[in-house]
Amino acid sequence: MENSSNISIDLLEIISSEFYSEALLLKIIQNIDPTFSYNCIEAEILAAHYFLTILNDYLTGKIKPSDLCRIFSNIEIGFLDAPRNLSIDVLYYPEWIGSLYDACDWCDETWTIENMPHLLTAAKQQISLIRKWLSNFN
Repeated sequence: MENSSNISIDLLEIISSEFYSEALLLKIIQNIDPTFSYNCIEAEILAAHYFLTILNDYLTGKIKPSDLCRIFSNIEIGFLDAPRNLSIDVLYYPEWIGSLYDACDWCDETWTIENMPHLLTAAKQQISLIRKWLSNFN
């Protein structure tokens, strides 16, 4: 941003707000690249990198289990049925998402890293899985 004199007002809204607006961010991206699809493979790679950051934040105690599971759920929902030139009867499920869904089952605000060690184990496994998947694109 420091090197650009043409900064979108929408981008400034995101930066200055206290909440994350997925719709606004998608609007900015599509203004820059009208052919961008939120569930294309490039977006999936970006989401995997983003989720690695979230998982590491969880491991270091920067975010709560409920936040981790909410973010995971949003990512998972975003990529279900992503178009990959597959037959209509094939349901696409990103392999890097793994089975964190099971570890997050019934997660609520009472969960902590200390009282739900299975989620910590699953997060570590998830990091390994994502790194392995991303290695296919380097």
